Amino acid sequence: MNQCNQNSQQRSLFISLLVGTAAILLAIGLHTRHQHAKATVEARPKNYSAEPAAVDLVTNRSPSGGAVNQKGAERQEATPPQPGAGQAPTVEKKKQFNAAFGQAFGTGYDPTKAVLAVPTRLGMLCQFRPEHPHNYFTKYYLVLTPKTHKIYRILAEGPYVDESESYFRMNALLEQLQNQYGLESKSGDRTAKSAEVKSEDGRYSITIAYEGQGLETKLRIDCFCLPLLNDAVTEVSQLEQQKAKDAARNNPPL
Repeated sequence: MNQCNQNSQQRSLFISLLVGTAAILLAIGLHTRHQHAKATVEARPKNYSAEPAAVDLVTNRSPSGGAVNQKGAERQEATPPQPGAGQAPTVEKKKQFNAAFGQAFGTGYDPTKAVLAVPTRLGMLCQFRPEHPHNYFTKYYLVLTPKTHKIYRILAEGPYVDESESYFRMNALLEQLQNQYGLESKSGDRTAKSAEVKSEDGRYSITIAYEGQGLETKLRIDCFCLPLLNDAVTEVSQLEQQKAKDAARNNPPL
């Protein structure tokens, strides 16, 4: 019976956590306007070229693998030897997606080091500054599990730019995640203002979207780890159970 009640409570917490997730997305304005975006894409000049990403979304290094110094200039590193004549070219192995903006999922993070830390029922929401900021984004956030403070969600938002720039930045990030990290696209229409990719094993999900129109659009990205999301649900349950025990101990029945 107790096990049944505990399972029921965890399901309720999980639903609550998902509702809270939707609330965060709503709070930062993550939504789509498909028809307007489609019209904008059709009217876009064919020779339009978006600003390339200065650093890798995941590793926080330059896309070519070189480290980036504080001024954003790439430091040259040794180039691996190329296959000689008669040798078969090496098949490039997909990189593992397990981080964003240099912050690895599942690692502990000290909220006191955050620019701003706000406790929520979903865990601790922390604003941070990456070592090498990505040129597509200006604000960065982590969501930590409420008890162990492990990173299970990473978000970022960019400045206001032209809609064509937001569209191409979104797709540039999608292509990087698909080509370099093997993430699978869950969006069948590139004219939409949002898209989702997931890892093959289902552990990670990333949503990229932009809001607004015309000259004032803002790009946002939301990355989270599903197993760690379950850990967050478990920790919420543990904290609430402990709180109930403490209340019962401090207020014994007459």
